[in-house]
Amino acid sequence: MRGPFGILWWLIGSVCVVLTIVFTVVWPHPRQAGTPVWRLLVLHWAHPAVWLLFAASCFLRAGTSTHGSLLTTVTAQAAGVLYLVFLGAVLLDRR
Repeated sequence: MRGPFGILWWLIGSVCVVLTIVFTVVWPHPRQAGTPVWRLLVLHWAHPAVWLLFAASCFLRAGTSTHGSLLTTVTAQAAGVLYLVFLGAVLLDRR
């Protein structure tokens, strides 16, 4: 099945997996002194988890016969909510 702009869903999912690896291994910044542990966890792991959820949604869409099932939609929406949590943590960290 094809996604936006005619791109195959599995290809979009593969790009999301690569971004997950990049944001897990390459991108993390060093810890800042005085930052609460919960915020460190969110800042380090939420962004890669967002891309992993997007990848899962894309792979699920590639495997379904219908354009979108409830599971694919919920997975993508969970990624969006987690991204908002990540952005909130980034804004709190910038203060």
